[in-house]
Amino acid sequence: MTAFKFIENKNFECHTEKIQQNQSAFCINTTSEYELKILLAEDDLINQKVTLKLLEKMAYTADVAINGIQVLEYLEKDLYDLILMDIRMPEMDGLEATMAINDIYGKKRPVIIALTADVFEGAKEKYLKAGLDDYMAKPVTFEIFQNMIIKWAKKVNHKRKKFIFK
Repeated sequence: MTAFKFIENKNFECHTEKIQQNQSAFCINTTSEYELKILLAEDDLINQKVTLKLLEKMAYTADVAINGIQVLEYLEKDLYDLILMDIRMPEMDGLEATMAINDIYGKKRPVIIALTADVFEGAKEKYLKAGLDDYMAKPVTFEIFQNMIIKWAKKVNHKRKKFIFK
């Protein structure tokens, strides 16, 4: 089990992570350096709250869809940079939603990151092959979550700048 101890220090938050008696510490800037419009696709209320709290720690917010059908409805109404996609959802699962998004929006679609409890061997490769951009296994540590969001935020913001200035 991973436990975090949070210590506030102006715009920085320091974390001590304890994993099997090994200690590591890291500090991050909690102000969101990169602009992102995020959609969370998650049917489980507890997982929604945990993910929204992780995003809040990074100064982000997200709209929440409880299934793939709602994801498609949100995408009709607004432009999103990133979708955190649960794979197993009712009515339309994350893989079906991703395939529909790829069909409808092609290369102009948001980044889609699988956020799933599927940790079996080959899961990541299966989801990437199905058209998702990246993969995080639940439960996810704050450090892994943060690094993933920053990785894709940099790419999204870089693409946005190239589009605006060209």
